[in-house]
Amino acid sequence: MAYWLLPASIDIIAWPPGGPVRVALFASLFKLWVALATGLVAAVALLFTGPVERTARARIIAPLLLLWLWTLPYWPWLPDRAPALLILAGPLRWVIAAAAVLGVAAAWVREHRIRVGLSIGRGSVFVLSLALYAGLGLWSLASVGPGGDEPHYLIITHSLLVDRDLKIENNHLRGDYRAFWRGELRPDYFVRGQNGAIYSIHSPGLAAVILPGYAIAGARGAVVTMALFGALAAVAIFDVALVIGGPAIALLTWLAVCLTVPFVPHSWMLYPEMAGAAIVAWSVRWLLEGRAGKPAEESDGVPASTPVSGRPDQPPPTRRRSAEARVHRTTRATAEGLHDSRTSPLTWLWRGACLGLLPWLHTKFVVLLAVLALLLLWRLRTRLREASAFAAAVALLSLAWLSYFYVIYGSIDPQVAYGAYAAQNVRFDNLPRSLLGLLIDQKFGLLVYSPVYLLAGLGVWHLARDSRRRGLALALTAVAVPYVIGSARLHMWWGGNSAPARFMVPILPLLAPAIATALLSVRSPLGRATAGLWVAFGLMVAAIGIAFPDRLLLLSDPHGIARFLEAIQGSAPIAAALPTFTQEEWTTPMVRALPWIAAALGALSVAWVASARSRCGPFWIASAEAVAFLIAGSLLSSSSAGAVRADATLRGRLGLMTAYDPDRLRALDYATMAKLDPAALLRASVLEIQPPPDDEIDARGRISAALVLPPGRFEARVWFQGQRPQDGDLLLSARRGDVLARAGGPLANPATLPFALPVRVGVSLSLSEQSSARAVQQVQMVPISIVPRSRRLNIQPRAIESIAGHPGGALVYADDQAYPEGGVFWTRAANRAEVAAVPAGASQLVLTVHVGPIARGVVILTVNGRNLDVEMGPDETRQVVVDVPAGAALVPIVVQAPGFFRPASVDPKSTDTRALGAQVRVELR
Repeated sequence: MAYWLLPASIDIIAWPPGGPVRVALFASLFKLWVALATGLVAAVALLFTGPVERTARARIIAPLLLLWLWTLPYWPWLPDRAPALLILAGPLRWVIAAAAVLGVAAAWVREHRIRVGLSIGRGSVFVLSLALYAGLGLWSLASVGPGGDEPHYLIITHSLLVDRDLKIENNHLRGDYRAFWRGELRPDYFVRGQNGAIYSIHSPGLAAVILPGYAIAGARGAVVTMALFGALAAVAIFDVALVIGGPAIALLTWLAVCLTVPFVPHSWMLYPEMAGAAIVAWSVRWLLEGRAGKPAEESDGVPASTPVSGRPDQPPPTRRRSAEARVHRTTRATAEGLHDSRTSPLTWLWRGACLGLLPWLHTKFVVLLAVLALLLLWRLRTRLREASAFAAAVALLSLAWLSYFYVIYGSIDPQVAYGAYAAQNVRFDNLPRSLLGLLIDQKFGLLVYSPVYLLAGLGVWHLARDSRRRGLALALTAVAVPYVIGSARLHMWWGGNSAPARFMVPILPLLAPAIATALLSVRSPLGRATAGLWVAFGLMVAAIGIAFPDRLLLLSDPHGIARFLEAIQGSAPIAAALPTFTQEEWTTPMVRALPWIAAALGALSVAWVASARSRCGPFWIASAEAVAFLIAGSLLSSSSAGAVRADATLRGRLGLMTAYDPDRLRALDYATMAKLDPAALLRASVLEIQPPPDDEIDARGRISAALVLPPGRFEARVWFQGQRPQDGDLLLSARRGDVLARAGGPLANPATLPFALPVRVGVSLSLSEQSSARAVQQVQMVPISIVPRSRRLNIQPRAIESIAGHPGGALVYADDQAYPEGGVFWTRAANRAEVAAVPAGASQLVLTVHVGPIARGVVILTVNGRNLDVEMGPDETRQVVVDVPAGAALVPIVVQAPGFFRPASVDPKSTDTRALGAQVRVELR
């Protein structure tokens, strides 16, 4: 059945009061019969084995039964009552398949009695963390570049490096940011300094600590520096968990904290939170020195070093025994080092200097500094020399921090740089909304992306019950609570354009010991299954979120729905039914969250019954818990709300267009249980778009959100209030604002705009006159013909621009190796750039190639598969004319320059610091 459903899809195309109307696309029944016959042959082959082998093999393949979940969205009754189940027909089904495969692997290991254990030391943790964070960070930088406040931190670093000051106005005027930022970047400040200069609102501490890396390798070096902070924090977290629970718990804690959101992706993002988290993590490690007696060398009866493989009745090989002995010695040395508090005053001077950096990273970190300094001084109360050295470093850096504000702004108040912003936006009135948002907001909530942090509460309770570690529980709470309250007072609690739970990152090391304690205390099958499910869910979310950096799945806009949920929900009404707390009013989102909280409690009850009344293992308990949560949440949530129904219907019809392939798939209307021919399928895909309210129409006059349409021919239809013609033009624009089609005014009622799309691209409708945009009553997007999915060109456009002088002509940019400039583009440095021209009936393509002041060389030029390389000298221009094949929808163009130059380096008046290779102007005849 899973094989047959591989190409299938199901979408909601209408949602009247009686319930959703679904249309499914299925492969031919012939494939189903072939799959069933193959499965039957395999089952018969299994039956003819011996009873012992048959039972063992059945247990091994049993996890594949999870694939029956793929069928739930296609059932005729249940999905109409629980529409959230449609998520199982979207990308989430691959997670189910992965869980089934992993379950098979685990069952095979268990049946063959192979003992599996991982022996990993702190050195390996550091190397693995650094390699992972740096690699992913550089990949993200190359794919999408810095975002949010990241370029503002980089411009401060650049000013420190080049001008040796913190005055950034001249750097913005010169355009120094163009080395790492493509658009225009304005100075981020509220008030000028006493000398009239502009100083960034962002603290200079992060800019200073990433300066060496930036000096060596620019933005890449800064990203690697942040990855280093992340790796240092990971090592400290591992060390603390090692003392609490031994190697197995330390490894699991590292996975649960350091490889999940929000540790990922903040481990490489240019924000101060990860640097602060590294300092906090090592402060917790210093606090733990001398606290307990012997280090924990066993966890739940599992030795610290467990054989990686081999049968239990056989001695492990000598090589494995020696490796385990090394890890055992490392474990003991690390733990004993944590319990050896004999350190020199010089060491504590250095530690005080590290802690004193916290407010330099961000003003709100002063809370962490104050509480951690007091706790560490209490630990040193009997050691005057060490305490004096530590206190002196903290005091000097704190005094310098206050002096920084006095010298620049004339006041020692750290809020002076924020002007009136702090008084207006930092209030205790924001606490309810902010605290709820920090925990359960669908875009930025900690528990939504990493439910494993629920274990921290259980861990704190266990720490408080242990007389030896009660002080640790109080210390961690004393640091975390004031910081969270201080951060939650801010109106913009999510931290702007950033990944989930950004403001929670510095306290993750405070939660890690509690999580390690909770993992150590969990012994029941239900507890192990639930903890394992939460850890696996966090790892899955992080993996999906970082696998496609250009889709920004973990970087949602403050208003709207979460990009991550939007990507995985398919046609299910999940995101619209989950709460978000970025608006002022928070009681309605809280009410929306209650059904999902109830569903979570119900799922735990189902899992408890499964564990108490059967011999189910953790795998099946966790599976039952996850499915119960999804079904209960869908049944209890307000999926029938008007906004939810409209959103699901719009996405469903878009999904139907995307999956359109009448040559290979057959459509079934669940309302009538009848097949749909291609014409009926196109009629069912007509988009009904509600125009935005008058107060939400932006300066561009947009009357529709961005819609990702497949290649094909369409017609936009717009109805206005009244009967008179409307002024202005009706425009179809790409996401960058380039106009792809235009209907000139005055506009009839309804106004129509036919257009064609060569590839799948995001577009929106707008009106050039604001009065006409406010008069819009209804909008339709009608598909006239759609290119079947199996015949579409495999191009994921990064941008699309119209070609002047030829209606319908356009340039499609297939990668980020070109700088689009309106029908003209420069290649990025000497990289290979791929674009495609939409000829729109033209018979010839005219390419004007120009190179700047670079050495003579060959410009690689390939058009529609033809090699047209040209040798060019400095500042030379050539024109190449290519015939367009009849009926061609796209003409691929590949350009690569032999070298590059920076305009600012050759022209003192230029502020353009981009690395430019070859310029290409595209014309159609």
